[in-house]
Amino acid sequence: MPSGYSVLSHSFTYLGIETSSTFLQVALLTESGVIHEFSGSGELSHNEEISALVSSALDSCAITARDLSGLVISRGPGSFTGLRIGYAFAKGLALGLGLRMYPICSLRAAAFEYLKKASIIAAIKDARRQEVYFSLFSSKNDQLVEIISPQIVAVEEITCLIAEGCHNESVALEKALIVSPDPELIKSDKKFQVAKASHTASGLLQIFRSDTNEIFSTAKELELKQLADLSPSYYRSVEAKTVDQRRDKSS
Repeated sequence: MPSGYSVLSHSFTYLGIETSSTFLQVALLTESGVIHEFSGSGELSHNEEISALVSSALDSCAITARDLSGLVISRGPGSFTGLRIGYAFAKGLALGLGLRMYPICSLRAAAFEYLKKASIIAAIKDARRQEVYFSLFSSKNDQLVEIISPQIVAVEEITCLIAEGCHNESVALEKALIVSPDPELIKSDKKFQVAKASHTASGLLQIFRSDTNEIFSTAKELELKQLADLSPSYYRSVEAKTVDQRRDKSS
């Protein structure tokens, strides 16, 4: 059975797609105002499972793809391959059904799960090479306020960045939380609490629901572009360099 998350009542149905992490997730925001979330069965199974998982989710909620009002997709950062698979699938569905796509930052969606559990939330994902995708948020009035925008940082920089964010926001260090689908990345750090980001697909839809005006405003700008031009935010080129290499090049 899908897990439910209560949200405000609405009169539309949206599909959330999260492929930026190791495990595939999809979620449905239905007309009843509940978010239903579904997960893939294994690691890195996105390409094999995404179509079947979406079909299963729709069947479980007794709706069809033609009942969808739009797609809310994780735009990254995260797995290159996972993001490409998610965007390819979503674009095909959107083009076939005439739906809009609404990209939302995967780090923000991961942090949203813990919105009411910490004053400062650091969202991280493994970027390999002893680096992480990192973004920092404060929790204010049931909203996530971005303090540090998504970027690639070395693992050893995480503690300093969070401490600096806490200082600037006048928040005690013990009220900060690190969330990640890869919590083992910071297992050795005892300065902050660490929590696993397990419901990122639901986070996409919760952010979409709470920030509808802003997202629709952005979407109007996207209408000026072809759907095919939409692409994930990788934050790193294919021929990527480490943080130290990038610093050496700029010095």
